[in-house]
Amino acid sequence: MSTSVAIAFGIAVVLVAVLGGVHARWFEVPEGHVGLVYRRGKWVRTVGPGSRRGWGRGITVETIDMRRREIIVAGQDILAADNVAVKVSAQCYFAVVEPEGAAHRVEDYERSLHSSVQLALRQVMGTTPVETITSERGSLSETMTVRVGKEAEVFGVRVEAVELKDITFPAETRRAFGEAMRARQAGLAALERARAQTAALRSLANAAKMIENNPALARLRLYELLQTFGAGERNSLVVKLDEAVAPTGA
Repeated sequence: MSTSVAIAFGIAVVLVAVLGGVHARWFEVPEGHVGLVYRRGKWVRTVGPGSRRGWGRGITVETIDMRRREIIVAGQDILAADNVAVKVSAQCYFAVVEPEGAAHRVEDYERSLHSSVQLALRQVMGTTPVETITSERGSLSETMTVRVGKEAEVFGVRVEAVELKDITFPAETRRAFGEAMRARQAGLAALERARAQTAALRSLANAAKMIENNPALARLRLYELLQTFGAGERNSLVVKLDEAVAPTGA
């Protein structure tokens, strides 16, 4: 009796081993990824790269890319704060840091991140004057990085940077900018000329005051001019000198 029980138990062990082997499943997790292991739809563990074997029925594996990646938001037609039409695109650099959150808290974490960048791009650019958009791209990119990063943390994604990529304007806006730039340059040139003329007048006024207070300076300056002019061989100069300037003697 005991012998038959032992035989039956041995057969049962063999059957369990065989059936378990039949339902064993091998899967590969690539380098730079992790694998989320599910049993009948319920997450049970997260495994790293390499060859893995799952035992039993209903085992599935979803791989999550943990490497640094980027997404591009194509050009968005936006009306800036000063009602100027502008088309702006953006590039987002990110990495998954919590694979369970990325897989379970949103339906598609990449699509959710894309939507966050797109919405931030529209809201930030729409409340910014166009001149600021063109001159302060760095600070605007930092603002978007902070904003999108807070939203992405919820579903396990770290945002490293959101950068403004391309900024384009309609032809009418480009012409208006060109005219404004030419007008600004002309104004700056006129301002520089006015400054130079003011400086020259100030210098003349100072010289006149010095001569008024020191008449001898005028005579010395006249002598210098006469010497310079008389250095040439064919120069002739006739000057009427008053008694204060004319030399005395034969």
